[in-house]
Amino acid sequence: MDYEVCSAVLKKFYQPKIKDVDNQHEKILVVWDEINQHIINMSVRQWHICPQACVKAKGNQFEQ
Repeated sequence: MDYEVCSAVLKKFYQPKIKDVDNQHEKILVVWDEINQHIINMSVRQWHICPQACVKAKGNQFEQ
């Protein structure tokens, strides 16, 4: 998961505090439904950069 998406989920997920496992499951579903579609779209568009850099480096270490 892209850092932008992860950050958006975590910001919403921990407010208010989680009470139990059932509450946690419910909260995950609600937060995922509320994520801004624009953030997800940007993440998907940028995803191809990492595999392309890996191929270009022929599997060796690389930086983006």
